Order: sequence, then C-alpha cells, then structure tokens
Amino acid sequence: MALINPYNYSRPKTVVRNETTPFNRPRMGVKNTNKEKQDAYLVQKVMSAKPEELTMMLYEGMIKFIKLAKIGVEKKNVPQTNENSIKAQNIVAELSSTLDKNFEFADDWCALYEFIETELFHGNIDKDIQRFDNALEIAEELAYTWREVMKLA
Repeated sequence: MALINPYNYSRPKTVVRNETTPFNRPRMGVKNTNKEKQDAYLVQKVMSAKPEELTMMLYEGMIKFIKLAKIGVEKKNVPQTNENSIKAQNIVAELSSTLDKNFEFADDWCALYEFIETELFHGNIDKDIQRFDNALEIAEELAYTWREVMKLA
C-alpha cells in the first residue's frame, strides 16, 4: 500500500548552499573537506529520499533546532537561540505551506503548526524555555505520528 502524502512538494530543483555568517563560521580545527563530505552526503540523502521521508527529515530537523534553541536559552547564548529558533520556524512554515488543504485533517495540522510557530516566536523573543517546551512537545507528537504512518505503508 502506498502512503498518501498530505504534502504538495517534490525534491528541490537546486540545492542552496549555506553562506558563511557570523553564526556558522567554520570552527578552528575543523577541516573543510569533512564539511564538504557531510554536505555532499546530505544533498544525496535529500535528493534520493521519498516524499514521506523528506517529511520525516523536516520533523527531525524541527525537533533538533528546537532543542538547540533551548540549549541556547539555558546557556544564555542569544545568537544560538535566535538562529535555531528561526531554523525551526522556517521548517514549520515549509510544512504548513505545503500541506494539501484537501485532506480533512489539514485544518487541524495547520492549527498545530501555527501554535508551534507562535511558541517558537515568543520563546525566542522572551527567551522562555517553557515556550520551547510547548513547541517541542507538539513537534515530537507529530513526528511520532508520522513515523507510525510510515510503518503502516
């Protein structure tokens, strides 16, 4: 049985490379060749993934960035909190914008995405771990649900 994917997207046409910013400069001692190999692996992984696997990658990325934003709050590292919160918000926006509105549950998922995005925004502004926890709880539930759906397919 094929998985019915409620998202309207396909593989990216082009791969966007990360630009160097003050927040993602290479660390001392990290070889660029290692980074290039990791980037090539990630590009290959994304380009060869099925649409439902891409969705799972987005959920996993969102969870990862929410956790990193929380760590930034705990360490009082404002740039880390801001950068990772924005990355998680971008993933939520992607999931929300690509959701096929013809599915009966789409409105419910949109409401959940809106809640997550609001919590991430206010958590970032207020540096409030509870807001990040609220977003993380919903994100983990969505990822768990998606993982279970993938098992059934």
